[in-house]
Amino acid sequence: MKPFTQEQVKQCREGNRATQKLVFESLYAPLFRVSQRYVGNTAEAEDCLMRGMMKVFQQIHAFEYTGEHSL
Repeated sequence: MKPFTQEQVKQCREGNRATQKLVFESLYAPLFRVSQRYVGNTAEAEDCLMRGMMKVFQQIHAFEYTGEHSL
């Protein structure tokens, strides 16, 4: 997973769909594996992941970027 830049975080805050898609696709596989490990069910893991990603984008305005490994 490649670190995100401050500019990408700013673009996500501004609603840039292309950047949001990039962030989502970059985080999907590693977070899905973690979710699946916790819940053990593929469908439920995907549901947990999607709810989590929705929260990420809904609350991105409160995110404080402190460096490339902030996420």
